[in-house]
Amino acid sequence: MLSSYLSFFEDETVKIKFFGDIKKYPKSKVILFENVKGFRVVANIWGTRERIARAMKINEKEIPEVFSKAMENPMECEEVKNPPFLENVTKNFDLRNIAEISSGVAVSKERMFFSDFKIIGKKRLKLSFTDEKRIDIAIGLCPSILLPSIAECSLKIASSLRYLTLKERVYEYNLNGIKVPGYAEVIMEGIAEEKILKIKKIYYKNDPLFQIILPEEYDLLKDITRDAPKSLNK
Repeated sequence: MLSSYLSFFEDETVKIKFFGDIKKYPKSKVILFENVKGFRVVANIWGTRERIARAMKINEKEIPEVFSKAMENPMECEEVKNPPFLENVTKNFDLRNIAEISSGVAVSKERMFFSDFKIIGKKRLKLSFTDEKRIDIAIGLCPSILLPSIAECSLKIASSLRYLTLKERVYEYNLNGIKVPGYAEVIMEGIAEEKILKIKKIYYKNDPLFQIILPEEYDLLKDITRDAPKSLNK
């Protein structure tokens, strides 16, 4: 779970009681807002290659090569029967109370992908694109899942990446036909109609950690996925 990584980076974390302007803090720091409408919110946790590598327990120069190997060798996930995000489920929510969803990974039957989730109603999001009916959103993820999602890969690639680095597979949970990351902090269950995603339910673990991915943080993750094919040609 993403929340388990906070202790890894405690010396690099700026803790703030309430939500504020992220830009005024050093770009190298993890920013933790301790109380945003009752939730904790973390930003920039994957904002440096060094932190990504430390979470994966490899040298930062190895990341592209290991990611390339994972792309070539998909691996089945382990199934989890009772994931933490089932601790709480609600149909009573208003997405307009959320400032933004910048770290959500869309999960369909075939793949994962990043999308711009623009909140357009109480329970509706606008997607930049989609050609699939059932889409869930996973929030609060480790690099093993984020990197394949940026490259629009499946959880099998994420499982391979995690096994190559941490010697364990990714856990998945079958949520009404969609296999989602088992240790996400938050899952939004949705139905897509054209470019509109209607959220039916929100699942979340006790004391969830909501994640914000900054533009620079996303660019870093994207650069790693771009470097991966180059490592095959060395």
